[in-house]
Amino acid sequence: MERKFEVDAGEGQIDARFKTVQGRIESFAIQLSYEEAGHWVEIYRADTDHGFLHEHRFWESDERIRLEESFEDYNQAFNALFQYIRENAQEWIEKKRRKKYGRAGYG
Repeated sequence: MERKFEVDAGEGQIDARFKTVQGRIESFAIQLSYEEAGHWVEIYRADTDHGFLHEHRFWESDERIRLEESFEDYNQAFNALFQYIRENAQEWIEKKRRKKYGRAGYG
């Protein structure tokens, strides 16, 4: 079964989806974005696409950073990473803005 949901994250939004089989998460994606000038800007994403668990820190680069060794299973990974995103959302949004504009805030 696949489920999707959104959660407000201050100036941003967290979009999450996961697929379960017999109550266990088999795949997932969690993404933090914020809206600017009518479009969504990606900030952070953790997902299991490409056959392995990894994260993208878009304020740094588009590089995939492998995370598989960090978690027992995808249930633990999903819950821990969702909380990690919620706790850091505003800080990461500001980092992305500083990278884009050279300072916090808009251009």
